[in-house]
Amino acid sequence: MTSTIDTSLSTSRVSSVIDVQPIVSLYDRYGDNPGTAGNLGVISGTNKVNGWVGSSDTSDFYKINVFPTSMSGVSLNVVLRGLGADADLRVIRDDNSNGVVDYGEVIGSSRNSGFSDESINLSFLAGGDYYIAVDRYLGDTQYQLLISDELPTDILGSNILGIETELGALSATQVFSGNINNTNSVDTYHFTVNPEWFFDHVNISLSGMTDNAYIRLIRDGNNNGIVDVGEDLNGSYSYGAEYASWNLGAGNYFLQVAQQTISVNTDYHVGISRGDWFSQNLGDREILGEARYAYFNDGSINRNEMIGLLRDAKDNMTIDFTELSDLRNIVANAGGLGIADHVRVLTNKVVNGDIANPRAGIDNFGDLISRNDSTQMESLIGKWFLGRDRPIAANFDTNPNLTKSFSYDYRYVSGSLFQNGMSYLDIDQGNCGDCYFLANLAAAVLQSPTTIENMFIDNGDDTFTVRLFNNGVADYVTVDRFLPTNGGQAAYAG
Repeated sequence: MTSTIDTSLSTSRVSSVIDVQPIVSLYDRYGDNPGTAGNLGVISGTNKVNGWVGSSDTSDFYKINVFPTSMSGVSLNVVLRGLGADADLRVIRDDNSNGVVDYGEVIGSSRNSGFSDESINLSFLAGGDYYIAVDRYLGDTQYQLLISDELPTDILGSNILGIETELGALSATQVFSGNINNTNSVDTYHFTVNPEWFFDHVNISLSGMTDNAYIRLIRDGNNNGIVDVGEDLNGSYSYGAEYASWNLGAGNYFLQVAQQTISVNTDYHVGISRGDWFSQNLGDREILGEARYAYFNDGSINRNEMIGLLRDAKDNMTIDFTELSDLRNIVANAGGLGIADHVRVLTNKVVNGDIANPRAGIDNFGDLISRNDSTQMESLIGKWFLGRDRPIAANFDTNPNLTKSFSYDYRYVSGSLFQNGMSYLDIDQGNCGDCYFLANLAAAVLQSPTTIENMFIDNGDDTFTVRLFNNGVADYVTVDRFLPTNGGQAAYAG
């Protein structure tokens, strides 16, 4: 979705905004505990209070009443802005009505440092009385307190704007992680656009979620911290990952990541960009968002992140053409994406095929193609990244009078991979018929023990990626800690 936004905005105020006259003296007009709080009455729409806290007035308490209009309860959004010193914000429910803030009665708090805005966004609140406290932390400051139960039409979010994360003038791609839930129903990001010509092309991805959330774009044209008529520009409200792109003129913008329905509780990754490799080359919203987040978070896509991307391709229990094409594009550009060689090789075996894939697990799935189900992808991940495709370990009786054979059981084996160094004298061949292999290992250890040590990458999850060479080209396999056992002992350990 690409659209051009008309940024000639109306400056008319939301009709429900109520202004409480500003405090012009240092006297304490509002109490410093719930029992002496200033009563603002029933909250309906957006309310604004101007106040002051400092050394002679360390806290201001306000009493409000919220009234649910549906069975889903009330959403309450509170922002503290316009600070000249450090102040904090709390929302309190005085459960026992004793006029004191007891343990467990603070249901929301914001304690940012410096002059930063404070913001609390709550959903699924029961109707009744609540208290809002503005607390001095350091210094003396005037403040503006915005309180609202007014939501965007048909969706959750907030119609008041506090700068929770400042992105500055948008240039290079930036990524962030967060969590939204009933005690933090909205996260708000602020950025400015300064295009060289008429507009900048901006795209936003939202991914990595276990529940449904959405993105909402706002332009605060008059800088009043309230979403006025015409300032709610656009959004993306799909089920699952989100992606949207806009042509934006010069201005002051806010991005909200918010619950799409009450009771949503999910982590998320958000990326905002004027254009990058990911938006230009990937088409699946989840893969695009997660690959972008992984790369711009630390400049690389590591093994665990790659496994996550492979699993993202089976989000709807099948792998479609776009998802498979995206994975192949990532492998083809592994060098530019900071993907380690062993991760590239193993991923290539999963998404582009390998001669050993028909032996991936007992069901012999073969190479991956679009329209495959998720079981095949998981089988290939298990084979190449998790070491779960273990060979049959059989014992064939050499007595000519006996023809029976049996297979050893695989069991987890603990211990260190290397103990007290290595020596060619460690070699103790049994009857496995692998002298050609052990002899080469012994010769390598005798000449260069580090050559063997450097073959192994400890993945930190009880698996090891092993580097071998095929005609001078590095190749990799993964093994786990499960070994064939016989009577509680490793079967081939002499």
